[in-house]
Amino acid sequence: NIPLGYGLGSSGTVVAAVYRDFCEKNDKKNGEKSGKTETEDFAMLKNKLAQMECFFHGASSGIDPLICYTKQALVIHADKTIEIAAAHTSLDGFWLIDTQKPRKTEPLVAHFKQLCLDKDYLHELTNAYIPLNELCIAAYLKRNSDLLHQSIFELSALQLVFFKNMIPDFLLTYWNEGLTSQKFCLKICGAGGGGFMLAFAKNKTDLPLFLQERVVH
Repeated sequence: NIPLGYGLGSSGTVVAAVYRDFCEKNDKKNGEKSGKTETEDFAMLKNKLAQMECFFHGASSGIDPLICYTKQALVIHADKTIEIAAAHTSLDGFWLIDTQKPRKTEPLVAHFKQLCLDKDYLHELTNAYIPLNELCIAAYLKRNSDLLHQSIFELSALQLVFFKNMIPDFLLTYWNEGLTSQKFCLKICGAGGGGFMLAFAKNKTDLPLFLQERVVH
């Protein structure tokens, strides 16, 4: 029931299902023989699923199919280790917005890879955007609402800089409105370009009516 071209991992679900039905049994046998830990198994599985998902996008981190396969919220650390997120995590304050605009992931991924050929762009992305993204995740996992609010608004502002071409034009006004008012902010899902967007706001009523009407319940 995941819509295609919406940034919520439809290809990841297909890959997870194919792996479950055709590869799982053999890999589990091999894993038992090797005596690998759960973390090592996660890392190997993520790499295998990434190779499979490349069929759809030309490039894949393997994260979406891994989450679909395990049916768990996962934390992927800077050292590449993977663990299951604590059970207390909550999605309060997050709202899924339907842009009602399907898109294809592969050309957006290709565009991003082209941008990364610019050394200055890649440097800023590595040294500004990625650490801020990690700060958002840490604040969320620690349930530090003040830090999460501050860092996710900063992340939204940086997405407007780094990924403006991945934001649908009709959302740019609302994107800026949220950052100015500090009542809400927006974030692209997956490769952006359309599909679903993530909104962060204390209450649904803090969102403009245009966005409220597109919240997925």
